[in-house]
Amino acid sequence: MDNDSQKALSKSKEIFHGLVKNIDVPWEHSAWSQCYKISLNNNSTYFLKGTPRQRKEALVTKHLHILSPNIVPEVINDDLIPESTWRWFLVTNAGTCYYEGIEVKYALKAAFNLGKLQRMTFNEGSFISKFLPQCEAQRLQEAVDNVGRWALKFSNAEESEIIQRLLSISSDYYDDHVKNLNSIPSTCVHKDFWSGNIAVKDENVMIIDWGDALWGVGGISIVNMILSDDGLSSQSNIIWDEYFKGLNRKFDKDYIKSSQIAYLVSELVTEQEVADLQQQKYGPGLIPSVRRLYKELTQNC
Repeated sequence: MDNDSQKALSKSKEIFHGLVKNIDVPWEHSAWSQCYKISLNNNSTYFLKGTPRQRKEALVTKHLHILSPNIVPEVINDDLIPESTWRWFLVTNAGTCYYEGIEVKYALKAAFNLGKLQRMTFNEGSFISKFLPQCEAQRLQEAVDNVGRWALKFSNAEESEIIQRLLSISSDYYDDHVKNLNSIPSTCVHKDFWSGNIAVKDENVMIIDWGDALWGVGGISIVNMILSDDGLSSQSNIIWDEYFKGLNRKFDKDYIKSSQIAYLVSELVTEQEVADLQQQKYGPGLIPSVRRLYKELTQNC
């Protein structure tokens, strides 16, 4: 355990005034996240999380909770150690997460809640937009170009050829998708929206872990949710329907189709974000994502 995590745990114990009963590590720590589960004598539970300061999880979670306290858990302290290179924060327990797959009724509620929350963020002109990686409809090609040029610095000859092929296609391949996606304003995107980040407590469904948040095409989150759980693929239409109800929009097949493209672009953006955090070249997922995006953009042309 490093000094900062020890300090953060000590400050957490001070905040809870001797009520701490047990401290567990709920999942394995990574290069960009540490988490401790703090159980109190009064049966309350909190999570102490630490992330590099360039990740905006605490800020995004705090802001979204203010917008909708029934959908996003409360951050009770957003910076326990201001001098640390990591931001350590305390967040309330939102409920039980189903890592092996979620019941359809909860998936539908989560999709509706996400749509409702995203509608709030674009209606209020959210200030968090300027802090997050950009993946807006009108900037999809720009995002691809930025990631592609960055990736070329690290790629071998074969990888460079694949990346250059994607970079060489014209804006015409993006135009229809931009038009389809612009029917809904840019919003806060939960890039890791899956059953493990959907919490259920007394039938209330909350959305947690906003560490990979983006600003742009909200439907990216629903694509990720369906792809991450085989049990939801057959329910995709009703999940999308609940999402549109939360947005107060009509069911839109064109938006859904183009959200698949936006999702693939977002995969590239996240690959770069993670690599930058680890201060290394892109991971093994980038080139397959480049191939899939090129195929999806060009297959009907």
